[in-house]
Amino acid sequence: MSGPPISGARFGRFTVVRRIGQGGFGSVYEALLPGPMGFAKRVALKRLRAGRVDVGQVADEARIGGLLHHANIVDIIEFGEVDGRWYLAMEYVDGPDLARLLHLCATRGVLLPRFAVVELALQVCRGLHFAHELCDRDGTPLGLVHRDLKPSNIIVDRQGTAKVADFGIAKAASNLSESTSAGLVKGTPRYMSPEQITADGELTARSDLFSLGSVLFELVTGRRLFRAKTLPALVHELLEADLEERLDQAEASLEGCRPLLARALERDPERRYADARALADDLRTLARRWPFEVDLADVIERVDPPLEPTESLPVAAGELEEELNAEPAAEEAPTIEAEPTGEQPRVVDWLEFSAVFEPAPAPILLTRPVRRRRWPAVLAVLAAAGLTVALAWTSRERQAPTLASQQIEAVPVDEAPPAATPAEVAPQPTPAAPSPPARTPVARPTTPAPEPPPRSTPALAEPEIEPDLAPPAPPRAGSVTLFTEPWAHIWIDGTLVRSESRLKAWPLAGGHHVVRLVCPPRDGAEKVFEVDVDGEEVHLGCWSFDRMGPCERGSSP
Repeated sequence: MSGPPISGARFGRFTVVRRIGQGGFGSVYEALLPGPMGFAKRVALKRLRAGRVDVGQVADEARIGGLLHHANIVDIIEFGEVDGRWYLAMEYVDGPDLARLLHLCATRGVLLPRFAVVELALQVCRGLHFAHELCDRDGTPLGLVHRDLKPSNIIVDRQGTAKVADFGIAKAASNLSESTSAGLVKGTPRYMSPEQITADGELTARSDLFSLGSVLFELVTGRRLFRAKTLPALVHELLEADLEERLDQAEASLEGCRPLLARALERDPERRYADARALADDLRTLARRWPFEVDLADVIERVDPPLEPTESLPVAAGELEEELNAEPAAEEAPTIEAEPTGEQPRVVDWLEFSAVFEPAPAPILLTRPVRRRRWPAVLAVLAAAGLTVALAWTSRERQAPTLASQQIEAVPVDEAPPAATPAEVAPQPTPAAPSPPARTPVARPTTPAPEPPPRSTPALAEPEIEPDLAPPAPPRAGSVTLFTEPWAHIWIDGTLVRSESRLKAWPLAGGHHVVRLVCPPRDGAEKVFEVDVDGEEVHLGCWSFDRMGPCERGSSP
């Protein structure tokens, strides 16, 4: 039994789905590695260009990359060859890199939330420290240095985990430059350390920490640390520029980061942090000033929603074959990326940040209609109805003239009725007794009388209608915070939003919402809250399913 066939170009055992990116050593594709009974592993496939790498060196680095198994490093799964074309199969990370996150935030004029910046830097430190301390199977330190740490080589998956990419191939590139292109520095100059750009001595882990400091400055301010537009000017700026004013700018954007950045960006390697763990310790201290408002996964989803299947452009077989057979491009000197343009992005809190980006999918859209003052409109409707009834009755009276001529009414005898012809008078019976006293009514025909007023209920007085006031503003978006003991599934307006016990600052549209808790550990016990959101955070406190009441210790665990 096998699953449905997977469409796409073939490369050995792999089915290429779409191109992800392209670099100096080859193109990167999203690919599937099919297996029996519908199994398919999603991978990132990097096809190495012929003539640009030494296979032996890449094999060494692939072997080292095979040892780098860490949550904050992209795994190398397989290294091999198909029809003379070498490739690396790597862990596929579903999410944007930091370069894309920075770009998306800059286009909206905002900076990444401060707590997210600190957490991203912390995770990169963990990955770097693991790699820097890595030993081979004999216990010998490998002395790994990334050498090309930059925003586009740091990817954040949909669960909020930052992963450092291109560890192995970056070192292979460095070895290659020493053997085949003496004097040509490999890497991205804007993020290099001074000792790397001058090729002064053997690089150590401290070089990567300088690069991380440059990346962190960009996350904090939305602007690159070194901004020259030509390579000679950039080298001069990197080696000589006074950074004091830029460090002050970073401190104004993220209070408490200046000492940390100043130490990471020391031009003398001996004055920098000794290792990534020391930098991580200072980042943890800084994180206490900027506690989490939401999970990092929520930030990624809000800024860069995942692609819909129809937005993924497949690679045709002919296109892949043409790319694979293309002649390798000549080696190029390092390029200088353009500096972002536009206004300086601004610091905002999470609620304002989340409002800037359209949620995808919108977390909660079910709202109760806004209640407005309706009684002026009701009075106007009643007045119109009364007028309609009156007009209808008048029309009925006018449409029955023959009936009016036949109506008989009693009148007093002492009145002087007009003379009547016999034909107009109805026959009268012969009285058996004397005539009754005066004012005894007698019957006589009537003539059409002046039209009486309508026989409806008294006309309604025209109601006083309240002046048309501007409708009240609709409720504004806000958020809700909730904790449970023990853990529970959390539903909002019929949508499951969390399967954990914590729901902190979950964004909601303005209006009325229903929050439902279901606690599997307590036999599915349930609790329902109703909240009205209008521009602020609603704290529901902590609910205990053991007590079926508020937690003893207050509003949060």
